[in-house]
Amino acid sequence: MSKHYDVYCMADPTFFDSPAELKEEGLEFALAGRPVPTSWSRIPHGDWVVYRPEGGEPLPKQGWKIHASGRQQNADRILDEISDHCFAERIPFKHLSGRHILQTRNMKYAHRGASGKLATVYPRDVDQLKAVLDALDARIGGEAGPYILSDLRWNDGPLYVRYGGFAERHMVSEQGALVQAIEAPDGTLVPDKREPAFHVPPWVVLPDFLVPQEEARKKETVEDLPYRIERALHFSNGGGIYTGVDIRTGAPIVLKEARAYAGLTNDGKDAVERLRHERDILERLAGLSVVPKVVDYFVVGDHHFLVEEFLDGQPLNKFFGRRYPYNGSRPDPAELAEYTDWALGICRAVEEAVEAETKPALGNPAYAAPRDRTGFAVDHYALGCIRLADRPSGRSGSARRGSAAKAVARGTARRHRVRLRASGPAGRDARGDHRLRWCWRSGSPGPPRRPASTTSSSGCRRATVLISGPCRCPEGKPNASDWQGRSRARAESWCSTTRLPAWTP
Repeated sequence: MSKHYDVYCMADPTFFDSPAELKEEGLEFALAGRPVPTSWSRIPHGDWVVYRPEGGEPLPKQGWKIHASGRQQNADRILDEISDHCFAERIPFKHLSGRHILQTRNMKYAHRGASGKLATVYPRDVDQLKAVLDALDARIGGEAGPYILSDLRWNDGPLYVRYGGFAERHMVSEQGALVQAIEAPDGTLVPDKREPAFHVPPWVVLPDFLVPQEEARKKETVEDLPYRIERALHFSNGGGIYTGVDIRTGAPIVLKEARAYAGLTNDGKDAVERLRHERDILERLAGLSVVPKVVDYFVVGDHHFLVEEFLDGQPLNKFFGRRYPYNGSRPDPAELAEYTDWALGICRAVEEAVEAETKPALGNPAYAAPRDRTGFAVDHYALGCIRLADRPSGRSGSARRGSAAKAVARGTARRHRVRLRASGPAGRDARGDHRLRWCWRSGSPGPPRRPASTTSSSGCRRATVLISGPCRCPEGKPNASDWQGRSRARAESWCSTTRLPAWTP
């Protein structure tokens, strides 16, 4: 599944939508609210706002372009300086349409080849490229911003350069995808590569004044470190995770990379801040067998690295999946009991290892606690979700499946303030599934706008969740499986008895 889905959760709390459709006061940059000079046009275009001088010669279809990166704290200042210069010199430029788009472009799973870009300037030729770089560097040189991986940095940033298309042209790639294109000398279209690495088309010569910048980029390397990186395990906009070897000892290690001002969470924390927090927590837990040992922490350029002891094992979700008793034929009671004891033992071991004092801003949404939870309560909530997700549910009609479900439900209720509600004989509904109900405090995120949520007299919103599957709708709307085999009348009645609005699937 694509990990870019989270950006479509920002425009509406209930429905997926493009973040460009989010229209709220305070999201626009100051520049967008000011009138443009005479003989200039301002054109909204998707996630961007484009500024063009009227009249004059048209721009070439491709060439060297300048990108500027920035943060929420300095974006307005950077855009003001860029616009002042471009308006005076009549140079086309564009910028992101709002602060929310800047946030999404720099989140953990944002596109690594496009991340960091706040504004783009389109010089007419190489001479103008050099003049604009010098002029803007004098105005905003050294301003903080994420490194634009697809570009070559000019001096200390936040200016970057890349050869690419000015006009939007497309072609079908070898993989069958529609991609942006530039034109080769023979007139054919080739992909306009926007990858997390600086790339110059083979027919383009790097201007002399950019050669020192390229040499400086090449000097930022991990080759002189006492570690040998052997394999990449994972990449995100916040950095990579690698396995390797400590050359001094021969011990296997894990290196976690964090990029400054990139990989943002919703509260604005970047990957570096989270990596430092992880290092501090691991150092506090030093000596426990359940956590890796911190070996080293170092910085190369704008990249921070945490070196940890390598612990061989499997991700918990895969381990549960492989041992799940209902993967094949129906298990006998002894096998089911063995799995239940093992799964609850794993949960207890994880609970004993939990040490946290602040609510994490990043994590799997399926395990994220309501906003009123803090400290250990956040982890207890996630542990309860693990119990629910990995319990042995089995086939409908299994008596022991019901017993196991009740045991898990009761343990979860004790752990993170969940109140069980009996919805039928022996606490089951017509399908034999046990239900849980919990209340969010009135200070938690507001109800969905479409339709309005129902609030109880105590000021809490109530939700009923079937522990036979994960809840994908934290406001308590029944998921698609809940509608199977139910008539509309029964479904509306079900919503009514659980204090939820009737919901049309």
